[in-house]
Amino acid sequence: MKHRLKLKVLCLTILKILCLTGFLWQGVKFLQLYFNYPTSVQIGIGREDTLEFPAITICHTNRLRKSFVEDRWPEVFWENSTVGKKRSLAFDLMQFLPNYYINLTLEEQIQAGHQIQNLVPSCSCGRNSMSCKTWYPSPFYSPNVFQYGMCYTLILQEKALKQDWLKCLAIVNLEPNEVLSENVQAKLVIHHKNYVPEFTTTDGVLLEPGKDYDLKIQQSTTQMLPAPYGQECHDDNQLGMDEEVCVGACTHKKLIDKCNCFLIDPMSEGVPTNRSSARPCGLGKNKPHIELYNCMKTLGVREIKKACKRKCVPPCKMISYHVTMLSADWPMNNRSKKTRFKSESIKERWTETARWSIGLSTLEEERRNLARIYIHFSTKIHVIYTQYPKFEEIELFSYVGGYLGMWLGASLFTCLDIIGNFIQKVNKKKAVLGQDNPEGHKSAKASSITLRSVEN
Repeated sequence: MKHRLKLKVLCLTILKILCLTGFLWQGVKFLQLYFNYPTSVQIGIGREDTLEFPAITICHTNRLRKSFVEDRWPEVFWENSTVGKKRSLAFDLMQFLPNYYINLTLEEQIQAGHQIQNLVPSCSCGRNSMSCKTWYPSPFYSPNVFQYGMCYTLILQEKALKQDWLKCLAIVNLEPNEVLSENVQAKLVIHHKNYVPEFTTTDGVLLEPGKDYDLKIQQSTTQMLPAPYGQECHDDNQLGMDEEVCVGACTHKKLIDKCNCFLIDPMSEGVPTNRSSARPCGLGKNKPHIELYNCMKTLGVREIKKACKRKCVPPCKMISYHVTMLSADWPMNNRSKKTRFKSESIKERWTETARWSIGLSTLEEERRNLARIYIHFSTKIHVIYTQYPKFEEIELFSYVGGYLGMWLGASLFTCLDIIGNFIQKVNKKKAVLGQDNPEGHKSAKASSITLRSVEN
């Protein structure tokens, strides 16, 4: 009988240990998952009563106009001025960058690029065609990367209830006679007006002459959670930037403040246009301004970029635009007479008028110089991506309580009863020990008093 009782107690003890182990294992696993702060994404479909047109940024791939270079630096185009042998236009622009381009003032660099009145000679956006005249130089661009020239951004401060009102129709003149290479293109980027993208890596539309581009846009919104659920992000409505542009702008600002110079680096981004009288810090082995170069080295560009990277966080709410593009050859026929248009379409009538105002004489010249873009919303419906925490705080107690009940058969009241009984037993034990040895307590108290008197 005693043997069976011992075996029963042993089995129960092993079972309790196993249950406790299972509870601890599953509880620890859940806590590890919980403190990794997992998230889930809910995809919703919204329909806006009003639509807000995005910002449009266009950058020519040619940074320097041929006429400007010929007037400013004639020696670049002529290998020998006495012989008159002309250099090929496909020369490497980086060869004369340290000695020519970086010494231009900001105003001269803007003048050296394609001007917006020539780049976009005709444009009509929204209900008011005059709003298309408000192109302005982008707040950040990189004059050190020759992949793109001067950038211009159009922001329409317009909202409309009717979807047809929010559209933009423009003719782009790529000016192939002013390009220094065989690549005649411009890049068009559609983005939110409060966000500055990084143009060299951002998906956009490469515009080529002789093409008609129909760009249908659809808005999408992404709402992210801040740390610790995801990456650091800010909730304010200030101007957001791509991380590389933000780091570059922050780096250049610190260099301008401390050394009055900015980086000349093929990989640098975000050179601010408001750099005032700041000069280049230097380019590799070529140090046109040795004092500025030494100042930059003393500060430590890597350390500055690391500090800036910690500050440059994206906005928690990102509004982007999905672009669907259709392209076709354009123009397909000669211009109609100004008093009689072949098409009754408003779009085509506007196009005919614009072609007359630009004034290219032949169809071949138009195909070699011009491109047409038509930007409009495809639908009022937009996709909303919302990030939610996978586990709320209340779920922590739910899961732990479920594991506690499943493995140990306990509840909160059971735990409170166990703790109360344990405290009660401890108090009883102390009381029993005090009753069993009262004299010991008195003698200990008397001896302590005697010891204190002797010390005094």
